[in-house]
Amino acid sequence: MKEVIISIIIPTFGRAQNLSRAINSILKQTFKEYEIIVVDDNEPDSIHRTETAKIINTFDNEKIIYIQHEMNKNGAAARNTGIQNAKGEYIAFLDDDDEFEEDKLNVQYQFIKNNPSCDGVYSRSSVYKNGIKYYETKYSESNVDKIHIDLLSLKSECYTPTLFLKRKSLIEIGGFDESFQRNQDIEMLVRFTKRYNLCFVDLSLVKVHTDDNSNQLSFEKYEFTRNKFINKYSSYIDCLSENNIKIIYRELYFDLAYYAFKRKHFSKFLYYLFKSKPNIEIVRNNINKIKKICKKLFIERLKY
Repeated sequence: MKEVIISIIIPTFGRAQNLSRAINSILKQTFKEYEIIVVDDNEPDSIHRTETAKIINTFDNEKIIYIQHEMNKNGAAARNTGIQNAKGEYIAFLDDDDEFEEDKLNVQYQFIKNNPSCDGVYSRSSVYKNGIKYYETKYSESNVDKIHIDLLSLKSECYTPTLFLKRKSLIEIGGFDESFQRNQDIEMLVRFTKRYNLCFVDLSLVKVHTDDNSNQLSFEKYEFTRNKFINKYSSYIDCLSENNIKIIYRELYFDLAYYAFKRKHFSKFLYYLFKSKPNIEIVRNNINKIKKICKKLFIERLKY
């Protein structure tokens, strides 16, 4: 095998049916000096472990390293396992149901080599539902400077599969916080961007698929994870400008209100809506999503 420059880490749990697509998108890359580390986070005696192992066995490729956790941990732990076993100078991540565009690794590798001040780079991505593209993330060079505020607001479109980071920098910040069941990527990026320079390439280099909703959290777990994030970074947020503090807490609490409404926790919806003190802009940005939920709830009501 050629020299490994980039290690691509794929954590997988319960979605073996999409794993081949993810791996094949890496094997088609124009950049070839890489390894693929698949970290199986399924329980050893589960059908998902069996199905994942079968899929890996269909690939006869020395670039693929298959690591099985002895028990289900979580996505953060799976990514840390990949980082610990990586040989590459750079780390890229791919979720098991997403895809890289063919030139993804080459574009980001060339960018970071030509910009020595960058410790990492991310890109835009295209979002698909049932094979149809319906959205493209909008970050551009003009607003990339506010990424830290967006990260703290948990509304960043800097998705994990778009990341291309120096392995040394990832290790120095301690990788992912394994106590987080969700938002592990954003939590890691808050620490990363406090210490290192995260740059941006204005191209859509990843296909994000939203067909599978099997890993969605209950409202109680979602609320716990969101409040855990708020508690961890509240002292840091409170040191920012008054305007940025208002923006961050408004976004965090409105998101909880929206999720509560979506999960039919109406008392929690009112509680977090009051805490968010929403303005016209945030309501306008979310009105279509709220209309869809109301329509769904109305249809469900008619069934009874």
